[in-house]
Amino acid sequence: MAVHFRSLTLDNETKSPVETSVTGTVPSWLNGSLYRNGAGVFQVGETKLTHLFDGLAAISRYDIKDGRVLYKNRILRSKTWNDSVKANRLVYSQFGKVALPDPCKSIFSRFFSYFKMDEFTDNTSVNVVKHGDAFFTMTEVDRVLQIDPDSLDPVDTVKLTNLIAVHSATAHPLKDQNGTIYNLGSNFRNKQMAHNIIASEPNDDKDAKPFDNLRIVGSVPSRWKSHYAYSHSFGMSENYFIILEQNLCFNLFKAAFAKILGYAFVECMSVFDKEEVMFNVLQKKNGERLKIAYRAENVFCFHFINSFEEKGHLVVDLCGYNDSAVVQRLYVKSLEKSTEIDATAFFMRYVLPLDVNEETPVGTNLVTLEGSKATATKRADGSIFLTCDYLNDDPSDVSSRIVFELPIINPTLVGQPYRYGYGTLLRDTVTKIDTVKRTKIIYKDPKGNSLGEPVFVAAPDAKEEDDGVLLVPVISIDINSPCYLTILNASTMEVIATCEVPTSTAIPTSFHGFFDPS
Repeated sequence: MAVHFRSLTLDNETKSPVETSVTGTVPSWLNGSLYRNGAGVFQVGETKLTHLFDGLAAISRYDIKDGRVLYKNRILRSKTWNDSVKANRLVYSQFGKVALPDPCKSIFSRFFSYFKMDEFTDNTSVNVVKHGDAFFTMTEVDRVLQIDPDSLDPVDTVKLTNLIAVHSATAHPLKDQNGTIYNLGSNFRNKQMAHNIIASEPNDDKDAKPFDNLRIVGSVPSRWKSHYAYSHSFGMSENYFIILEQNLCFNLFKAAFAKILGYAFVECMSVFDKEEVMFNVLQKKNGERLKIAYRAENVFCFHFINSFEEKGHLVVDLCGYNDSAVVQRLYVKSLEKSTEIDATAFFMRYVLPLDVNEETPVGTNLVTLEGSKATATKRADGSIFLTCDYLNDDPSDVSSRIVFELPIINPTLVGQPYRYGYGTLLRDTVTKIDTVKRTKIIYKDPKGNSLGEPVFVAAPDAKEEDDGVLLVPVISIDINSPCYLTILNASTMEVIATCEVPTSTAIPTSFHGFFDPS
C-alpha cells in the first residue's frame, strides 16, 4: 500500500472547523480535542521537498463534543515557513533537502551567511505536546514553538540552547507520575560530546514560562570522538533512564561544513553497522550512569514503547528495525510508488539485569523473569550481551514477529509495568499487543486506507488498563474519497464510530499528537 501525501497550500487550509459525518456513536464521555502534527507541505515555490522528514509542519485538530466531531488544520507559521513563502523558495535546509542560495546576495554575503548559527530551521513538524497549560510543537532541533491551541498559530519560540547546554532534543519528552517532563538532548560543541537527560518540573508560578526551570539530570559521553548517535526517543522507568546509543550517527566534521558543502542533514550521517549498540542506563535520582555495559547486535529504533522494572530487571520495549536503512527509504517518491515500506519494525523486548557484579558468572543467561525469551549474558570483558524477546514462540521465525511502529500505551503507565500496547506502520492496520498473553489483535481498515498513530483515551470509569478508545486518523489513498477519524474500542478493537471529513478537505499526513480533554 503506497502512502499518499495531501500537501497543504494557503488555498486549501481548513482554517474554520468543518463538521464531520459520523457513522456509529461517539461515546458521550469523549469530549476534548485531538491534536496532530506532521508533514503538511512538500513544495515551496519551485522547491520540492523530497524526504518524509522534510515536509513543513501542519497542525490538525479534531474537536469532539456531545457526539459531534469537527475538524480544522493550519500550516504552522514558523519562521521557516514565513521566510520561505516570502522568498518563494526553501530558505532553511531540512532533513533531506538543502536550501537554495539567495540569488540576490553577493558571493561575499553568501559566504559569511554560512557561519550564522541562527540560520537554522524551526520547522517543528514531528510532535505536539502540552506542558503545563502551554502547547508546543517539536522536532529534533534546539527550538520548540509554543502555539495557540485555538488558532494553531505560533505565539512564542523557545530556543533551548539559550536555557541549557543542549543543541538538539528529541520530539518525544516523557512525563513521570509527579508531572516532571524529561527529554533527551545532545551537546556536540564541547570537547566531549554528550547525550544529556534534561528535566522541567511543574511550576506553580503563574508568571513563569514552562521551560524556565530546565536542568540537566545526567549525561552520557559519546563513544565516538567525531560522531554522536542519532536518537529519536529514549526510555524511562520509575528509577532509570535508558539511552540507546545506536549506529546511525551524525558526523560532526560534515555537519560543521554542511552549509558550505551543500549537505542536507541526512548527508551528514554515518553508519557503523558492524558495531554493537549500547544501552546506557542512568539513575533517575542522581543522573549517574550504571557501570554495567549493556550491548546488543545492531538494531535501529525510532520509538521506545515503554520501560519498567520487575524483580531486579529493567524491561525495555521498543520498535526495532534490523538496521538504519529505513531512513534512506523514506523519500516521498519511494513512499508514493511502493506497495510496502521496504523496512519493517518489530516489537522488541530487551531485559537488562540490574544486579550484576564481579562475582556474576560468565556465559550464563541472567534473565530470570518467568516466560521471557530475552537473554542477557555476561561476557569475559564484563559486558552484558542482550538478545530480545519478540513475543513469539520462535525468535528466529521472522514471519511470526509482531510488526509494530508509532506505538502508544495507556499514558498513565509510562515508566510502569503495563500489559497492552497499540501501534501501526502507516499501513491499513492497527495492532494491539498483549504482552502478558503474548498475543495480538489486528484491526484492518475495510477500505485499505493509511492509518496513522493511534491515541489512547481512557474511559472515565475505567477498571481495566484497556478500558477506553483509540482515536485513529485515516488518510484515504484515493484523493476523491474522504479522510476520516476512526474510533475503536481499545479493548475489543472493534469500530465504535467513523467520522468522515468532507471530501474537499485536504488532510495532511501526521506523525504524532495527543488528546486534550480540557
